[in-house]
Amino acid sequence: MLQFKTLSNRLLVVAVAGTTLLLVLLSVISIQYTNRMVSQYSTLVATSIEVKLKIATAHLWFEEIISGDLNESIETVWLQHDIARHHINEILEGSNDSTGTVAVGSPQIRQDLGEVKNKLAVFRDVTLQRFNSMEYAGVGSEIDQKYDAIFIDLLAHMDRIIDELKSLSSNDLEQFNLFQRVLILLILIAASVIGFLLYLYRNRVMALLNTQLAINQSLSESETRLQDIAFCGGDWLWEVDVSGVYTYASENVVDILGYYPDEIMGRTPFEFMPAEESERIAAIFADIVNKQEKITDLDNWGIHKNGKHICLRTNGVPVFDANAQLTGYRGVDKDVTEQKEMNDLLMRTQKMDALGKLTGGIAHDFNNMLGVITGYAELLKNNLSVDDISNKYAHQIYDAAVRSKKLTAKLLTFSRKESFSTTETDINQLLRDDQHMLEKTLTARIRLRYELEVDLWPVCLDRATLQDAILNISINAMHAIEDIGTFTIRTQNISMDAEDVSQLNIKPGEYVVVSFTDTGAGMSEATRLKVFDPYFTTKGDSGIGLGLSQVYGFVQQSGGEIHLSSQPGQGVKVLIYLPHCFSSASDDPVLKVADSSWDYSGDETILVVDDEKALCGLAKEILSKHGYKVLCAKNGKKALEILETESVDLLFSDVIMPGMDGYELASRVKKNYPDIIIQMASGFSNKRHESEFNEKLHQQRLLKPYSSKMLLHRVRELLDRVKVS
Repeated sequence: MLQFKTLSNRLLVVAVAGTTLLLVLLSVISIQYTNRMVSQYSTLVATSIEVKLKIATAHLWFEEIISGDLNESIETVWLQHDIARHHINEILEGSNDSTGTVAVGSPQIRQDLGEVKNKLAVFRDVTLQRFNSMEYAGVGSEIDQKYDAIFIDLLAHMDRIIDELKSLSSNDLEQFNLFQRVLILLILIAASVIGFLLYLYRNRVMALLNTQLAINQSLSESETRLQDIAFCGGDWLWEVDVSGVYTYASENVVDILGYYPDEIMGRTPFEFMPAEESERIAAIFADIVNKQEKITDLDNWGIHKNGKHICLRTNGVPVFDANAQLTGYRGVDKDVTEQKEMNDLLMRTQKMDALGKLTGGIAHDFNNMLGVITGYAELLKNNLSVDDISNKYAHQIYDAAVRSKKLTAKLLTFSRKESFSTTETDINQLLRDDQHMLEKTLTARIRLRYELEVDLWPVCLDRATLQDAILNISINAMHAIEDIGTFTIRTQNISMDAEDVSQLNIKPGEYVVVSFTDTGAGMSEATRLKVFDPYFTTKGDSGIGLGLSQVYGFVQQSGGEIHLSSQPGQGVKVLIYLPHCFSSASDDPVLKVADSSWDYSGDETILVVDDEKALCGLAKEILSKHGYKVLCAKNGKKALEILETESVDLLFSDVIMPGMDGYELASRVKKNYPDIIIQMASGFSNKRHESEFNEKLHQQRLLKPYSSKMLLHRVRELLDRVKVS
């Protein structure tokens, strides 16, 4: 049978090779014939046209001579005659020069060319006669008429020759087309032959396959096993019977369970599980066997040989015998303990985040209520005499509200929705203040080095959170440097354009860059890509993996960017970009006035916008008592309507309002009423201050709950700034 298959293969190879060779040969002949035909006729026609051109040129120049043109010579005319005669000889005899003219084979054309050659000689003689008797050979003379008649006859004869060459070329082209049709027919026949041979070969192969089914059957089970394993994928491969007893286990079971294959053979998976888990999984397996279904992503807890609980993810497929009877299952177990624990931790974190959001919302609403309480309590204190018992009660209410304000601050910190308590911070001074603490953190074996830029720009952020971030990075450096080393902190002012920030998630502008460089062990690229992921740690069970992720969150919340670069053995460099902040109004030396001498009164018009009616009324009460004209609006839309009819000097708006928020209102007012001063107020930020204008408003906002003195001071401060400018 094998010899028959070999013979069939050889016959097929010979047939295909022979047919292919025939096709190649026919194609080569076709190409050569085409090239020869195109080359021959294009050259002959071109040469014939050249003969006609030279005869016409000789006639033209001779007429110029007869007309008295002294610049032309009879030798030029003879040269044109000679060239024409030379080209005729080329067509008759062929040429070996660069033109490669092939001698014409048509008897009729050769005869015509001979006649042209003779007529050309006669034309030359008549030309000479006319030249020798130029005084009698003027236009209309007998010799002139004879000269022109021969010239016209020559041109007509050459036109006939050119037409004959074109006709001959057309005939050859017809023959070539016929040849092509024959060639196509041959190719179709050859293709049919090949198709027939392939058909015969297929039938013979099928016959061979049918005879080899018995041999392949013995390999079928192994092939199916490999296919099932490939489908499942994973770490530890196993087979069980319908009762769940192991009949096969791969060697790497020891890496997952701690047992060698021979230790689990003849036992069930349920024996390696806690009691409750064993009952649960046994019931699930029995149901799967009953339905003859696949096992898909079945998570189950097992007990390692060392007593540690591990989570396995099981995938498997049913195995059937030749009679389609279920004999068991084969599949794979993957250790997903770490992933499972991480998912559980993530779920707990998400729960805390949800609780934080709820807490933040409550704290925000509570701040609004505290603002009303503190405001009116303060008004009561100011309106009552010191000896009045009600003044004492007002003080108690005010003090309790202030203490409650601290509680809401803690709630907002817990919820992570506080706008930090952003202050203008000199990072150089902060580093100097914390130098001793950082040196103690790094221990005596690591040298702390500062490279601080003179006149470093200020940044607006939460000072305590920045200190935590620096401490986190320093602790990481301490762990990375195993022996003696150096940890360098450098500060720098830098202005960045669009090209500079193209690889960073920040906007063009001015930034303070703080870089941290250690001489530690460095890290691989795979590790570098994960360092900011929550829960990622290189410290094993001793680390929680939240350090750099918290640093990342702080930098993002501060409007900056963080970048880490490292290679194994070359240490780590961390760059933190923090935006250069606007100086707050209270920091303007022109406006700093002692509280005792500050005049809070005024007669300007102020538009107060707040969706909390009580807060709006409180602000109006405070400002009106000091001479201001106060208008109130419950939302941004109402505020814009008021601005269309009223002249306003200052807009005092809440940030968080339904519909149009404070920043959107501020942007519209800035665009349509650029002379109006804008002051924002908020308990915390919703992080929508995207533009530079909004960023400035965000940094200078008045935090709720605010006191009467804070409100009056800020309003008077802003209005006086306009007067100063």
